[in-house]
Amino acid sequence: MNAVMGPYIFLIGASIACLVAWGRVRLQFWISCIGNIALLASALNLFRSVYQNGPQSIQLGNWPAPFGITFAVDLFSSMMLIVAAILSLVTLCFSVHSISEQHKRMGFYFLTNVMLLGVCAAFSTGDLFNLYVCFELLLLASFVLLSLGKTKQQLEASLKYVVINFLGSICFLMALALIYGTMGSLNMAHLSLIVQDAPIDGVELAAAFLLMVAFSIKASLFPLFSWLPASYHTPPTIVTAFFAGLLTKVGAYSLIKVFTLVFPLNKLPEIAWVLWVMAILTMVIGVLGAVSKFTMKKILSVHIISQVGYIILGLALFTPKAIGAAVFYMIHNIFAKTNLFLISGITERYLGTDDLSRTGGLFKLAPFLAFLFLISSLALAGIPPLSGFFAKLFIAQAAVDLEDWLSLLAIFGVSVLTLFSMIKIWNEAFWKKAEGPFREMAWKESVSWYSPVVLLATILLLMGVYSAELYDLCYEAGSQLFYPESYLRAVLGEPAP
Repeated sequence: MNAVMGPYIFLIGASIACLVAWGRVRLQFWISCIGNIALLASALNLFRSVYQNGPQSIQLGNWPAPFGITFAVDLFSSMMLIVAAILSLVTLCFSVHSISEQHKRMGFYFLTNVMLLGVCAAFSTGDLFNLYVCFELLLLASFVLLSLGKTKQQLEASLKYVVINFLGSICFLMALALIYGTMGSLNMAHLSLIVQDAPIDGVELAAAFLLMVAFSIKASLFPLFSWLPASYHTPPTIVTAFFAGLLTKVGAYSLIKVFTLVFPLNKLPEIAWVLWVMAILTMVIGVLGAVSKFTMKKILSVHIISQVGYIILGLALFTPKAIGAAVFYMIHNIFAKTNLFLISGITERYLGTDDLSRTGGLFKLAPFLAFLFLISSLALAGIPPLSGFFAKLFIAQAAVDLEDWLSLLAIFGVSVLTLFSMIKIWNEAFWKKAEGPFREMAWKESVSWYSPVVLLATILLLMGVYSAELYDLCYEAGSQLFYPESYLRAVLGEPAP
């Protein structure tokens, strides 16, 4: 079996098996565990192959590119597959006691496998139309997950979520029509060669702009983020944590991939400037929104927006160092943000609410949880020696190299406000006197609640300790994106110019 196809074979198998085992919750759980462990193993094997031999590709049906369906994995893609596999295993473990039997019987495990399949396929498709299909698969599965439970609040949030994301899909389809009509291909490697050999005309610029809008909606960039704070706080915590870790990052990944490979920003200064402005405003407005909220889920939901701004800022600066920093930041943020949502779920389990005005006392009642919260929150705010400090430092260094002092100011200012919002959660939920009853947790239950949080906190600590080594890897991934010749050779099988 080709290493590129390994992750998808296991996920397709797990999805089908969960569908066949519909209603048998325990069997679906173990099927998902086996499928996700196999996903992690195949992703690690694929990463090893890419690291040693360069980007890998496969042409389905043996149709040569650009005529067939291409899957292509570079270093960036292979790293994101590993991250997605780790995150899926973490959420599976957390789901054992954190989500009701009713939700599980309504297809939770089947839907998470389908959504993960869409995520992993988006990370490695080599064709823009197939990327569109992946987004639609994600949209369908995530819409159903968001509405599980059928409360009025969830249904209202689901409607906003699907309508705005549907508009993004329309922009995506319009861009594909323009690109295929003028360039005659949707294969990303082939499009890269076409763009290298000819100037970008008005129609192609319009297509690039539409792609930027579509992916910006998916990534929740300013001013296209209103769907996220309206919806992410409504479903069960485990669903929100899964969404926070992966969904917006698929949009950010697509922006990075398309605007380094298909429409490189050094040929589109207009798009680069717009992305830079959107990134700065996303960072600032997102963190101001988080400061104004007073429940843990709402604060963390709005923080997703500001944190995506850092990633896109790295893209907009458009140097190998900046793109490598964006890759590092994306990996750090996936783990930190997911962990904070899981901690909010444990807080709600103990106190019965995540409303900060009705919480308190967790520092004394659950000191280990307080310690885990400190690690994740300080990592998000960028306090040394945790992963977030180095993630922001690497983007700041790229900005200094370009003498972009406004970006440097935004990076520092947003970090301060992020720390302020995390201190607010600490003071209200952990430090002040308890406001209500504290519900104890049995040890069997605590294993499934705490072990994922401990694992993610450990990863954040290790990312800080080995930040130099990890950044070297991310810098290599950024260089592959900035100089895509090896990717083009892997897909097209011919020397790239």
